[in-house]
Amino acid sequence: MFDLSHWEYHEQTGTDHGTDMVFEYIEDEEFRGHKLEAQIKGRSKVEVGRYGIPLAVDVKTLNYGLSCKNAFVLFLVDLSTGEDAYYLPVQDYFIADLSLYDRLEKNTSTLTVYFSEDNKVSYDDFDLCQIAKSGYVMVGDRVKKVK
Repeated sequence: MFDLSHWEYHEQTGTDHGTDMVFEYIEDEEFRGHKLEAQIKGRSKVEVGRYGIPLAVDVKTLNYGLSCKNAFVLFLVDLSTGEDAYYLPVQDYFIADLSLYDRLEKNTSTLTVYFSEDNKVSYDDFDLCQIAKSGYVMVGDRVKKVK
């Protein structure tokens, strides 16, 4: 589903700490350190609800993603079609809605996040390329975008 002419991917091996794959963006035929750290989930039935496409995610996965310096992106693959996948940039999702931090603290096992139907993986991946160029730091207990 990715335009592999400007993405290289590496499957993570060893103990699973939260990242399944790393996608590195190749800009002007050069590697510049722009990466997406990715956790990939599959569902046999993907349904759009009131707030988007819901997915219950382990709190430990979200905390791991928030602490990443590169963009941490959840991918949701619709296994019924095998061709549809959606993405959610975790740090940007939390930056856009600070109330999620309170919900994260109150939930001990999972937190439901919502994927936008507009964030569909395709060859038209300008938004994913921009996300890969982002960098993040933790300031106190909140994530902040630095580039």
